[in-house]
This record gives sequence, C-alpha cells and structure tokens, in this order.
Amino acid sequence: MQLIIHTCAFPPIHLMALMLHAENTLLDRTENYQKGSARNRYLLGTHQGSQMLSFPLKKGKNQQMPIGRVCIAEGTHWRNQHARALQTAYGKSPFFAYYSEGLFEVLFEPCNDLLEFNDRALGFICTALQTRIAPQWMESSGEWIAQDATDVRHYKIRDWLQLGPNPVYEQVFGGIFQSKLSVLDLMFHLGPECVPYLRNWTPHIIPALSTYSPRT
Repeated sequence: MQLIIHTCAFPPIHLMALMLHAENTLLDRTENYQKGSARNRYLLGTHQGSQMLSFPLKKGKNQQMPIGRVCIAEGTHWRNQHARALQTAYGKSPFFAYYSEGLFEVLFEPCNDLLEFNDRALGFICTALQTRIAPQWMESSGEWIAQDATDVRHYKIRDWLQLGPNPVYEQVFGGIFQSKLSVLDLMFHLGPECVPYLRNWTPHIIPALSTYSPRT
C-alpha cells in the first residue's frame, strides 16, 4: 500500500498504524494548510477525558496558504503550556521518564517553521519507537502517486475520530479506555511494545474519505 499524508508532529494512532503498514509513505510538502487537522493539533488523554493541544500560528490568513509558508507563533509560552499538559497527563505513565527528555528537546528547539517543526517531531517519534518509517517528500502534488494509493491528506481531527476504536491497552487515567488519541499516548504507555501493537492492528479507513483527489 502506498500512503499519502499531510505533515504532522504527533500523528493520531490510526495514522501511525497506517504508516507502519504502508509499503511507502509520501509526505506532501506542496499542499496548502487546512484548519482543524493534525497539521498543528494533537489529542492527549487525561483523567477528565481527551484534551486537544495546538501549535498557535502567526496571525494572518493561514487557511489555504502553502504549508511551507506557515509559521508557528514565536515565543515559548505555548511550548511551556504543552510541556505542562504532557507532564500532567503522562507523568505517571510507564515510559514518560524514558521519552520525555527527547520529546521536550524537540518541543523547545527554536523553530517557527511549521513544516520543519513537524518533520523534526515526527522524526523523533519514528526513531524513538524504532519504527523504520521514513516518509518521502513529495515535491509536486501528483508525484509518485499510485492509482490505488490511500490518501489521507484531507483528513481532519474529526475524521480520525469517526473511525473505529483502536485496541485497548492499559492507561494511567483508569476508567473507560480513551481511544483515537495521539501516538504520544501509545508511546508513554507501551514504550517498545508500540510497534508490535501497531503491526497487529490494521485500521479500517472509510473509503469515501481516503479516495485520492489532486490538490486544486
């Protein structure tokens, strides 16, 4: 399977599973920014339920702007907020101490280019979990695309939430299992068992949403 994705820092668990199962993953660096997507958002689990975090963007009209021109807001205020939220949500999880230092290095590394920040963050995730996932950059909207490619570039967070739940694993929150979160939730709870978990589960993608259509 060839998979086409948009840029993202901390992918939804479903997307991470698709990337692991794909023969090759293409990351479109020529696309336009879309609001409400995982391009600058991710979901954590907490004792009160899921929590959405987002990277604030520089003021201006970012919708439909070429992704390479979209910039994250300057300063460290939002980075501190994210670090505190991650510490609060996962500080007691089995693998937080193991992965958090590297994650926070990425989070606080001076970088305001959204595409570059996401590339560094996704690279950290893939390396830390030893996934061997190595997305290739697409330099044009129609490059290297197979006729039967699975294209999820237009998926927004709400689309991932419409998919079936991922298999249950133990979470520090207790109570009802919180599904469809960022891969960070999986990483902090399962650690090196993330890859076997993802290999043993293939998400069902809604066909109507995964059909490829060229960017306009």
